[in-house]
Amino acid sequence: MKLQLSAVKNEERTSKNGKPYTACSINANGEWYNGFGSQVTKGWKSGDEIEVEVYEEEFNGKMYKKFKAPKDTDALKSSIDLLAKEVSSLKNRMSILEKGTVSTEPQNTIDDLPF
Repeated sequence: MKLQLSAVKNEERTSKNGKPYTACSINANGEWYNGFGSQVTKGWKSGDEIEVEVYEEEFNGKMYKKFKAPKDTDALKSSIDLLAKEVSSLKNRMSILEKGTVSTEPQNTIDDLPF
């Protein structure tokens, strides 16, 4: 689901067994959603439009709104795909340049000078 963010909070916390983690809360359409933070969520800011999975979960008899952010690997895959396209484009351009002939001779001669 696409959401327009009104607010984002990333907080470093420690679990009951002593493991550190990042908690992330987002506000969209007047509703707060909680989830785990990551490198992806750290880049979010108010006004961003994001794609997340939203769901509700019961805890101690109360329903909570939650979200799951795209995994860091999804963002990495997108970056790799973009990089692969750029490399392919550069290879094509290099191929075109290599097919042309490059002269090592000076382009101008003494006869070409205007004075």
